Amino acid sequence: PSGETLDPATVSIGLVLDSPVDESNGFTWMAHLGLQNAVATYTGLTGNEYLATSTEDYATLFAQCVSEGNDMCIGVGWMMTDAIVAAANANPGVMFVILDSTVDPSPDNLRGVMFASEEAAYLAGRLAARMTSRNTVATIGGMKIPTVTAFTQGYRNGAQCTDTNPRALVDYTGDFLDTDLAAEYAEMMMYYGADVVFAAAGPAGEGALDYAVGNGGWAIGVDTDQYYSFFGGGSEPGADHMLTSVLKRLDTAVYKSIEDYLNEVFTTAPVYYGLVDEGVGLAPYHDAAVPPEVQVEIDALEDDIINGLVNVYDSCRKPQLGIDPENDTAWVWNWPAFSDVTLLYGSAYTPINSGRTDDWGNV
Repeated sequence: PSGETLDPATVSIGLVLDSPVDESNGFTWMAHLGLQNAVATYTGLTGNEYLATSTEDYATLFAQCVSEGNDMCIGVGWMMTDAIVAAANANPGVMFVILDSTVDPSPDNLRGVMFASEEAAYLAGRLAARMTSRNTVATIGGMKIPTVTAFTQGYRNGAQCTDTNPRALVDYTGDFLDTDLAAEYAEMMMYYGADVVFAAAGPAGEGALDYAVGNGGWAIGVDTDQYYSFFGGGSEPGADHMLTSVLKRLDTAVYKSIEDYLNEVFTTAPVYYGLVDEGVGLAPYHDAAVPPEVQVEIDALEDDIINGLVNVYDSCRKPQLGIDPENDTAWVWNWPAFSDVTLLYGSAYTPINSGRTDDWGNV
C-alpha cells in the first residue's frame, strides 16, 4: 500500500448483477445500494451496472465491463465465479471482486469476499428460541451449498445452544425461486411443531414467510430487511409477525472494495466480513413485539460473539452413531433434521444402507 489516494473522477466501477434491481431481489438490491453509496460519497466516481437475465449472460457482461473501460468489475454471487475467473485471467490489468465466493487458487487480480453469515444467523436462532411458544423452530434453505448452510447451521446452533433446549428443524428446497415449494416446506415444518420459520432461500423464501405469518407463526427473512421488501414496511398483513431478517451486507462489501481501491490499499487476498465489520447483522424488530429483556440478551450475545466468547460453530448437540452388531442394526441421533445419512463399510467405504433423519435428527 502506498498511502496515496486516487482521484475518484478518474475511476470507473462496473457491477454485474442478476435482474431485477429492486427490493424483492435482496442480493442484487444490497449490492446496488453499495455502489450508489460509493458514487454519492466520492465525487466524480462513475458507477456502471450490467444486468443479467440468465446465467448465460455472465461472461458477456464481464467482457462488456472490461471493454467499456471500468477499472474494477464486481460480480455478485457464487454462480458468477467461473465467469469472473475467466474474465480476470483474460484481463490482468483490471481488478475484479466476487462477492459471496472465493477461489483457490485465485488469479492475481481477483478478490473473493465472504460473509460470516453464521454469526448473524446464530443471533436469529437465539431470538427464535426465545420467541417460540412450542419450543420448536425451523429454517428452510434453498440449495444446500456453503453460502446457504452458513445461515441454516448458524441458526440451528444459536437455537440449540439456548437453555430452553428447543428442537431446531433444518431442510432445503434445492431451489431459490419457487415460492410455492418454500411454502410447502414451511407447512411441513409447522406441522412438526415449529412456530418460528427462518427462510434462507432467496426470493423463494417469501413463500415460507407468507405461510408462517399467515398460520400463526413468526417469520425471519434473509439478506435484506424483508419487513420492507416483502411486507411493505408494515403495510402488508403479517408484518407484525416478521421478527427480523438476517442481513448479508453486500452494500458494505461493495462500498469497502471501492474504498480500498480508491485508497490504493486494495489487495486480492480473500476478505471476510462479520458482525465486527457490520458485514452481517440483524434487521430491526420493527412491529414485532420482542420483549425488552430478549432484546438486551441478543445485544449482549452479539458482543460476546464479536469478543470471541461464543463459538457459533458449536451445535451444543453432538451427532452420535450407535451400532448393534448382534442385531445387525445401526442408528444416529442428534444429527440435523431431515438430513440424508449413508452408512459406509470397510476400507473401500462401500455403502450398505441409507436413511433420512426425522424431525428430531434421528434415523
